[in-house]
Amino acid sequence: NRKVYKLRIFETGYVILVNFGFSDEDEKGGSLKMPRVQKNIFRELDKVKNLVEDKIPSFDIRNLCVTLGRLGTYHYNKKKILLLGVERELYNLLIKNSYNPYTVYRWALLERVPEEIKFQLKNHYLSQKKATKLFLERRHETETSLQQDIRELGLKMIREM
Repeated sequence: NRKVYKLRIFETGYVILVNFGFSDEDEKGGSLKMPRVQKNIFRELDKVKNLVEDKIPSFDIRNLCVTLGRLGTYHYNKKKILLLGVERELYNLLIKNSYNPYTVYRWALLERVPEEIKFQLKNHYLSQKKATKLFLERRHETETSLQQDIRELGLKMIREM
């Protein structure tokens, strides 16, 4: 793999050098993929919590998830909810610092998942959407189905030996 740079020449005469990351070209000059920057959502959530503690000391951090749920709903359905007081302050603080309240709410929900799912999220083995889906599946799993899955996995391991 090698880094790919392309010159972009605009009609106005400006020339810029664009970094396209590493090449995934075939012989015909195939497609180029832009590198994705993946954030650690738990670090980002800690940044938000510290920001809230610094700017709004009267706010109770333990109720952050509930309040973020209201703010996320408000962000997309402004007609149905009215924000007052600390909630309004928190909403304005998030928007001012370029945070989408609904995204921060999803991060707060992912803080409640089991440690194994958190580990996979931190190392980018799972997307946020898949982690949420996996967490909900496990939460609604009955003991008998869990026992059955464990038994099947054990038998599968024995067969592979």
